[in-house]
Amino acid sequence: MQIRIDQAGSVEVVVPNRLAIPSVQRFVNSKQDWIQRALEKTRVRKPVYKLAPDGYVRLLGEDKRIVFTLSAQRRFEIYESDLFLSRRLFPTESEFNLLLKQFAQQYLNERVGFWGKKMGLRVNKVTLRNQRSRWGSCSRQGNISLNIKLIHFASDVIDYVIVHELCHLQHMNHSKSFWRKVEQYLPNFRELKKVIRESI
Repeated sequence: MQIRIDQAGSVEVVVPNRLAIPSVQRFVNSKQDWIQRALEKTRVRKPVYKLAPDGYVRLLGEDKRIVFTLSAQRRFEIYESDLFLSRRLFPTESEFNLLLKQFAQQYLNERVGFWGKKMGLRVNKVTLRNQRSRWGSCSRQGNISLNIKLIHFASDVIDYVIVHELCHLQHMNHSKSFWRKVEQYLPNFRELKKVIRESI
């Protein structure tokens, strides 16, 4: 078995035919220190949204290096500065985007549930959309729409957008009462508002 690392930082494992995957995993695991040292020498930082094995993606306000594994199980794990994915299951950009959407749905729904409970407000439905400039909206029916790109922002910025839209369940405007409600839960909302507005 051999491990090759090119100048772009891509890791290739060469193994004999019919060799069991567990044996390959043990071999790769035993070489982790060597792989890490080699990657540090060859790593070239790619644009944040380049979805490639040697690329980075921004999640929750931090750049995560995409690491493809040999695991046959469905995986989407964040550990420190790395995002671990199964190379077998998600080798293409379109499949990665689908997985990223699933992660965003889970995270954003959990945060809406958290804040809705804390604020004593009931949301009818949460919808995710891929929009160019609108980060969120709220209807009179209690439906909240969030931009899926929010997943790239830090968690406190995401929370601001969610609290903002939840407050619209009581105030369908931007009156002083509305902003007082936002400030009740996020005293630093002006700072967070500035971050999201400057990103449009």
